[in-house]
Amino acid sequence: MNDDIKQLFDLIIWETIKAPFVFISDRWWLLLIIIFILVIVCLRVRNKFNRSKETLEARKLGKLLENYGWKVELEKYDGHKHVDIAITKVKVNIEVDGKHHSFKSKQALRDLARTYHSFKDGYITLRIPNVLVRDNTTIKETVEFINKFLRERDKQLKSVAKVNIKK
Repeated sequence: MNDDIKQLFDLIIWETIKAPFVFISDRWWLLLIIIFILVIVCLRVRNKFNRSKETLEARKLGKLLENYGWKVELEKYDGHKHVDIAITKVKVNIEVDGKHHSFKSKQALRDLARTYHSFKDGYITLRIPNVLVRDNTTIKETVEFINKFLRERDKQLKSVAKVNIKK
């Protein structure tokens, strides 16, 4: 008796769920599921490896940092995300942020998570607002401060390395 009730219950549930889609045959269901899975996979691959080119502001800032002698990598993928500017010698990532990074809480939380992943990998993230890069006067001051920051970071890493060697 219990098996009969269970089968009836399963049939009622199945028919209730399937009712709106009754016009789709079993073969079409399988095809729809396969297409859905392919779309999900394609979107993930595109987001991971096919990111758009670097921004004008990141290129501009990167070029000026290269003039100070820093090896700059634009749009570097670090295993978690693409970084606007990476300076791997001193383990510093630079993100050039637009207005939406400050005004949207979801974006701000994503940025915080990205910074956390970089920090776990030993990198410090500098967030530079676009407004400091767009203006020719402030970009010079911005690059000078970033250069000072990078030189100080280089000193810190070298002193840590010396301490580790002595141990």
